[in-house]
Amino acid sequence: MSKKTLFFFVGSLKVGGTEKVASVMSENLIKSGYDVKLVLLRNVIDFPVNHLREHILFLNTEKYKSKSLKIVHAFYNLWKFYFRYRPHRIISFSSELNVFLLLTLLPNQVLTIDTNLFWVRSKLYRRRIIKYIGFLPNVKKAIVPSHELRLRFKDYVPKSSFEKLVTVHNPVSFRRKKSLNLPEVIEKPYMVSVGRLDINKGFEQLMECFAEANFKTDYSLYILGSGPMEERLNKKISELGLEKKVKLLGFVKYPQTIIKNAEVLILNSNFESFGNVLVEALALGVPVISNDCDYGPREIIEHGTNGLLYDKRKEGDLTRVLEEFVNTDNLRCHLKQNTPYRIDRFNSKKITKEWIEKVLT
Repeated sequence: MSKKTLFFFVGSLKVGGTEKVASVMSENLIKSGYDVKLVLLRNVIDFPVNHLREHILFLNTEKYKSKSLKIVHAFYNLWKFYFRYRPHRIISFSSELNVFLLLTLLPNQVLTIDTNLFWVRSKLYRRRIIKYIGFLPNVKKAIVPSHELRLRFKDYVPKSSFEKLVTVHNPVSFRRKKSLNLPEVIEKPYMVSVGRLDINKGFEQLMECFAEANFKTDYSLYILGSGPMEERLNKKISELGLEKKVKLLGFVKYPQTIIKNAEVLILNSNFESFGNVLVEALALGVPVISNDCDYGPREIIEHGTNGLLYDKRKEGDLTRVLEEFVNTDNLRCHLKQNTPYRIDRFNSKKITKEWIEKVLT
């Protein structure tokens, strides 16, 4: 019996959450007997994928300067690959790529909802597309990373579309390097926050609450990520007089060493679709503190067991929970001991089984 071929349609293999999920799932499904092809829109590969080289197909759009020519060339190559391999499923890995894939009219498509489409105000067509997938026979499923986000669609989409939505959490996996050391700039004990430096991640409020908090022990705060607010956040650090306590470390290719040595990881987002970094921190034995936003954190964290939830809309709530964590020794020890609590749900082997049962059948 021949292997079923799957196309994983990905923008690139730069270091990021979406790309990590695509890489992990391709490895696991190959081990499960599928022939997975990673179809890349851009020729960018930032992490080691030598074991996947033979499974990568490039759409080769870089040779064209015109955006229109790039799109036409990508369409042509995707169709060419389709007729060559006749994939069982073509899985898009982002809301942006969903649109491109739909326009190709190729059969056997699976879309992915990788962001909270009810919070994102721009490009509303991405959400409206999901509304009508029930009427598109070439769309077989749409993957939603959290149960609550899927239920949010129930009152928005027709029944035929809702039935195509399946919840599959993102898998836990870290690519470790044995010899990684902490950067010299880092001083223990410290808190860490990870994410794109944009308005959604709430880094300004985090800095303000960190400055207001009364800690019995001196803590530092390190923020990992890059983005459009870098200059503004550096200015905020100066305004608050936190130059010695808060540092932006920029984009870190392998952040697990910094996360693993932190006392706690903080997620202060306005919204999420899941919250990968929370699961990754817990898998490394690090407690988490998160805004109880829509959607994801409350599916990962049981308040007071493996982390703490707060409401960033309530004045002083983040400051209160930071103080509670730092100043209550028993609480810190309890949370750290319980970091393994229920994270087996996100084990990549279990998630692979769910993919086979929910997405690929």
